[in-house]
Amino acid sequence: MSATTDPMPNEAQPATIMGRYQQVLRHRYLLMGALVIAILASLLLDFTLGPSGLPLDTLWQTLIDPASANAGTRVIVWDIRLPYALMALLVGMALGLAGAEMQTILNNPLASPFTLGVSSAAAFGAALAIILGIGIPGVPDQWFISANAFVFALFAALMLDAITRWTRVASSGVVLFGIALVFTFNALVSMLQFIASEDTLQGLVFWTMGSLARASWDKLGVLLLAFAIIMPISMLSSWKLTALRLGEDRAVSFGIDVKRLRLGTLLRISILSALSVAFVGPIGFIGLVAPHIARMLFGEDHRFYLPGSVLVGALVLSLASVASKNIIPGVIIPVGIVTSLGLKIDAFNAGYPKRKIIENLSVPALPRGKITVLLGPNGCGKSTLLRSLAGLNRAEGQLYLDGEDLMALPFAKRAEKVVYLPQSLPQGVHLHVLESIIVAQRASGGRHSAESEAQVMELLKQLGISHLALSYLDQLSGGQKQLVGLAQSLIRRPSLLLLDEPLSALDLNYQFHVMDLVARETRERNIVTVVVVHDINIALRHSEHVLMLRDGKLVASGEPEDVITPRSLAQVYGVKGRIERCSQGVAQVLIDGLVETPTV
Repeated sequence: MSATTDPMPNEAQPATIMGRYQQVLRHRYLLMGALVIAILASLLLDFTLGPSGLPLDTLWQTLIDPASANAGTRVIVWDIRLPYALMALLVGMALGLAGAEMQTILNNPLASPFTLGVSSAAAFGAALAIILGIGIPGVPDQWFISANAFVFALFAALMLDAITRWTRVASSGVVLFGIALVFTFNALVSMLQFIASEDTLQGLVFWTMGSLARASWDKLGVLLLAFAIIMPISMLSSWKLTALRLGEDRAVSFGIDVKRLRLGTLLRISILSALSVAFVGPIGFIGLVAPHIARMLFGEDHRFYLPGSVLVGALVLSLASVASKNIIPGVIIPVGIVTSLGLKIDAFNAGYPKRKIIENLSVPALPRGKITVLLGPNGCGKSTLLRSLAGLNRAEGQLYLDGEDLMALPFAKRAEKVVYLPQSLPQGVHLHVLESIIVAQRASGGRHSAESEAQVMELLKQLGISHLALSYLDQLSGGQKQLVGLAQSLIRRPSLLLLDEPLSALDLNYQFHVMDLVARETRERNIVTVVVVHDINIALRHSEHVLMLRDGKLVASGEPEDVITPRSLAQVYGVKGRIERCSQGVAQVLIDGLVETPTV
C-alpha cells in the first residue's frame, strides 16, 4: 500500500475540523460564563438570606452606604453576611482546584483532599496547634494554626504520592489507604478532644464540623492571596497536567519532569487544603464532586478543566451555604537519547532496583533514516530497553546520539530528542483526540500557531483519523488509541523515535499503512527509529535493520535476512522455521512447528 494512500474515505478537511474545534472552545467559554452568572446569583441569595429577617432594601442600602445603617445592621451585613458568602466562594474555589489537581496527579477519580485524608491531616495539625498552645511572639495564632495544618496536610499528600508511585497499587488501594489516613487522623483528633480542657474543647469541635460561621475579612484576605498566587501557577502547568492524563510514561517522554510536577502540585494542594481547613474546618464533598462535574462539562484539557472545577466548586459550596441557612429556619448549619551514524549503545545495563533485565548490552551504531526492528520473545527485555533509552527506567552505560551523551543530559533536554510510545494509552481519559496531540506538541513549551495547527491536521489525515479529531479518547477502540499515540509521538519531531508494539491492535490495512508512514517519516527526517514488533514478517518486509534479543542479551544484529534465519528462530523462539520468497520476491517466514526438546 502506498504511503500516501489514505485508508479512510470521506476524511474531513483540516479547516472544517479546526472550525468545529473552535466551536467546541466557544461552547466551553459559554459554559464558563453561565457558571459565573450562576455563582453571582447564588452569592446574592447567600447574602440576602439568613435568620435575621432584615428587609432586602435595608441589606442593599447598608452594603452601598454603611454609614446610613445602625451598628447592628452593619455588623450583620459587613461582618457576618458578606464574609460568610465570600468565604463559601473562596473555599469552594480552593477545594475545587485542589481536588482536580489531586485526581490528575494521583490518576484516581476518587481522590480529593477529604476522601484521601489530606483534610483530616490538616485538621489534626490545626487541633494540635490549639491544644499545645504554642505560638511565635508577634505572630497571630491563626497563622501558626494554618502553618501546622499545612505541614500535616503536606505530609499526608506526600504519603499518598509515595504509595501511588512506589507500590503501584490500583486506584482502589490508594483510596483504601486514604480512608485509613482519614480514620487515623480523626482518631487522633478525638484523642485531643478527650484530653482538652473546657476552654479548648469548643474550639476543637469546630474543626470536625466544617463551618463558614467564623469567616472574617482577615481570613478572606489570606485565602484570597494564596489562591491568587496558586491559580496562575496551576494554569501555567495546565498543559503538563493534561499530558500527565495520557500516562506518566507519555508525559515523561514529552520532556516533563513528572517528579517536580507532582511535588509542586502537592505543595499547592496542601496549601489550599490547609488554609481551607484552618479557616472553616474539613468540608467533604467539594474536592470530590466539583472535578467530576467539570470533567463532564469541559473534558480533561486542563486549560478548561481547572478553572471549570474552580467555578463548579464555588457554585456548589455557595449553594450549600444557602441551604445550610434555610434547612432549619433561624439556625445556620455547618457546611461540612553517537555520532552521525545514529544511535550508539555500549556496555548498557538497565532494569529495576532488585532485578537487572538488560546486562552489558553493546549494539553497533543504529542507522539513521532507517527503521530498526527489535525482536525477541516475551520477557526478553524489549520494552525495558526502550523505556531505558527514553530515560524512564534506571540505566547505566554509554548512550550517544548526535555526539551527545544522553545519559548526561538533563531529562527535559533528553526528551526533546527522544520520544517513546508505550504499548497503550491509559483508560478513561476524557480528552479530545485533537487536544491530546496539541498537548504532546506543547507540553514542553511548544508554541501554538497556524503552522502548528496545520501540522497536527496533516498528521491526522496521514494516519486516517482526522474524522476522530473531536472524539474523546475514552470513546476510541484500542487500534484508534494506538494511532492517536503514534500521532502524539510523530508531532514532536524527535531525533530518536521509540515505538513499543505500535501495531498490536491494528488490522492488516493499518499495519501496512502505519509502517509505511513511519518509514517515510524516518527517511525524510533522517531520524533513528526503533520499533518493537512480534510479527517477524513485518520485520522482514518493513525494516532495514534488526536487533534480536534473548534474556536481555543481543543475539544478532544487522540486515533482516541476515538476522532472521532458521538458526536464530530456533535459538530465540524455539521454533522450526524457514525463509522463502513469495511470487513477488518478498521474503517471508514459514513456521513448521516447535523445536523438539531432547529428553534426558
